Amino acid sequence: MSVAKQFYFQNKKQNPVKAAGILFYKLENGVTKFLTVQRFYTEADQEYNKQSQTGCQHASEFQDLGGKLNLADKSIAHVALREACEEVQNMAKLNEQLCMQEMKKARQFYIKDSKYLVYLVKADGVVRDVKSDQPFVEEWKDEKSGLSGQSECKLRWLTIDQVSALVKGHDQIKAEKTCVCRRIRKVWDQIDNVFPIITILD
Repeated sequence: MSVAKQFYFQNKKQNPVKAAGILFYKLENGVTKFLTVQRFYTEADQEYNKQSQTGCQHASEFQDLGGKLNLADKSIAHVALREACEEVQNMAKLNEQLCMQEMKKARQFYIKDSKYLVYLVKADGVVRDVKSDQPFVEEWKDEKSGLSGQSECKLRWLTIDQVSALVKGHDQIKAEKTCVCRRIRKVWDQIDNVFPIITILD
């Protein structure tokens, strides 16, 4: 039986990585924006929540572009890039070679409790022709429960203020009826002040 290669953040065995993703950002008219996938809650998600024994629950939420490693992955960066390409589907064009170069110098955020690594990558030249707000379907399957289904999704650019409001649960964005995923929450927890980080990267 084939076993997936084990990866570690900073090559430390106390920091295993089981999944990885990319949070793309850009500066537009002086405003920092982040590329997210907005997933909408469906009947399939409702059924998953009833039967799941993992403790994880599906919800309508904004997520980074990422997912779990598989047998073919050669590095953590490869996991994140492969998953990002799968997530955007035909809703955006992704320059894989340039993205890999940018990931080598990108800020990284390790989420220990979920063994997840997030790369904060500048979108300029890497992501283009984003079809924002156009719905597409993404299939999902849970290996443990055997459940599968489809989720309606959209790519959304969220401003830094919108992300902060979602993380903090502010009223001005409750009309979205969509929360921000815990991975992005955890990244926000690690950032004392986002603007200096974006300025450094720019």
